[in-house]
Formats: sequence, C-alpha cells, structure tokens
Amino acid sequence: MNQSLRNLTCFFVAYCLSVLLVYSLLPRWFSAFILDRHFPSTFGIHWGTITVWLFYFVIFMPLGLVLAYLVQSKFPKSWAGALGFCFGLFFFFASEGNFTAAASISDKAWHYTTFLMPGIASLLGSCFLHLFKQSKSA
Repeated sequence: MNQSLRNLTCFFVAYCLSVLLVYSLLPRWFSAFILDRHFPSTFGIHWGTITVWLFYFVIFMPLGLVLAYLVQSKFPKSWAGALGFCFGLFFFFASEGNFTAAASISDKAWHYTTFLMPGIASLLGSCFLHLFKQSKSA
C-alpha cells in the first residue's frame, strides 16, 4: 500500500474512532462528573470547563500517540495534531453555544478554548511517543 494512502487511512480511522468515542462517552462523562454539581470559579479558573478539558485529554492523548506510532512520515506529530484540530474544528461548527449579553469575555474564552483541547491533547500524546522513542534509542 502506498505510504500516503496508508497514512490517510490511519488518520481517517482514528478520526472516526474519535468521533465515535466522544459522542458516545461525553454524555456519560457529563452525567458522572458535571451534572448536578457546583463548580466554583477560583482565581478566574472555571473548574467545570477544566473537567471537560480532562475528558478530551483522556480521549485524544492516546489517539494522538497511536496515530503518531502508526503513520509512516517524517512528521508524525503533524498527523496527530491534525487529528485533534480537525475534530476541534468539526466540534466548533457542530456546537450550538449561545451566550447571554451578560456573559463575560473570560467565560467566552474558557468556552472557546475547549475546541483547542483535542488538538493540544493529540500533540501531547505524539510528543510522549517521541520522548519514549528517544529514551529507548539513548
């Protein structure tokens, strides 16, 4: 199989798996960790939003690591980052986030950074793989 076709296939499978995992597990995550709970905002940190970010890290770090391991490229981190950022872009356009006029800029910033978390988590997963490979070769 052509290397580019193999990489695109790995990317497509990982992307489909990410969509399946997020849309099947996110409601359960909300039920278990977010619904019916009060999250204080301490020093401007919105703990409820960080709980959602943690979900994306749990899903996308392993996916980014596995994708970076499977692709045959000089830039496996780019493939992993593209996985997360493509999902974040899809999630941004599929979401229906509406704010009231009273919403502060920091509330909006916390909300919109959630769309970046899959990409950041995927990149971190691929960086862990890179560090692991370097430590094995040293």
